[in-house]
Amino acid sequence: MVDGERRLVGTITDGDIRRIMLEGQSLDKLATELLAHKTNPLYAQPVTAPVGTDGAELLRLMQDRDVRQVPLLDAEEHVAGLVTMDDLLPDQMLPLQAVIMAGGRGTRLRPLTEEMPKSMLPVGDRPLMELIIEQLRQAGIRIRISTIKYR
Repeated sequence: MVDGERRLVGTITDGDIRRIMLEGQSLDKLATELLAHKTNPLYAQPVTAPVGTDGAELLRLMQDRDVRQVPLLDAEEHVAGLVTMDDLLPDQMLPLQAVIMAGGRGTRLRPLTEEMPKSMLPVGDRPLMELIIEQLRQAGIRIRISTIKYR
């Protein structure tokens, strides 16, 4: 958030919005009221950097402060840009692994599973397994398929 002179007033993250919603608070408030709702003193003031800050330094700042974006300020403290973790590491593969458990006989889903495995049941117009794999890929997880059969 910026004031009328483009000076940074504060940031409201998706995490701030989730916390407000989980507390049952209304989002029909002024942004300044939402800013005042921040309770963690570590994030009461936005994490910023001057325009021209080296990418490696920005990455260290993000890692040290556990943020994924940093507003860039010019000499007059005006917001001049925003750098995100994705800007600095656009093709970085996350060190994530996933296991999709798709076993079982599907007895609780009968009669739907009499002719089709439960992982292949349609959700909308696509099989459930296809949706799960697509979401994993979007999260940066490479897919390696292996099967283990049982009797």
